[in-house]
Amino acid sequence: MILTFTLIIGCNLKQNDPINEKLKYKDCNCLIDKLEPNDTLRIGSLFRGCFHYNIELIRIYMHSDSLFADLISHDPIRDKKISLFRHLLSPSSVLAFGEFEREGRKLTNAGECTSTKSFIIKLNRDSLKFVDNSCDFNGYSRLKDSLFGKSIMKKFVTKIRD
Repeated sequence: MILTFTLIIGCNLKQNDPINEKLKYKDCNCLIDKLEPNDTLRIGSLFRGCFHYNIELIRIYMHSDSLFADLISHDPIRDKKISLFRHLLSPSSVLAFGEFEREGRKLTNAGECTSTKSFIIKLNRDSLKFVDNSCDFNGYSRLKDSLFGKSIMKKFVTKIRD
């Protein structure tokens, strides 16, 4: 499983395709497609509003021919920092990243929400920035649930808020 997983660094996989059983990589023009050994893809996020201010960093990297992710969250107001380390990624997590990136590219920075979510995805010299002012974008929460699991994220959110 791990050896085939290292080939899954794409976003558009066809179901029940016999070719994909051997080569599960399809180019989707996402930054994760360019991830090589010794590279780290970083997703920085800043959430701010009337009663909250939070900074998070997700790092996705290859280690021993497998993809891993970790998460660091910092609440400067409460001066609280929490980390999750080294979660082995599943193929669905890689697909979730592609979906997050595609949705982010479509954000127009329009909206009248008092809270804003700013994101930057960076890999080597490539970067992508987008902002949500609508309070409607939940792609980042779905990405974190996919990378780390919903039950872990619920505990994580509770710890950062305590």
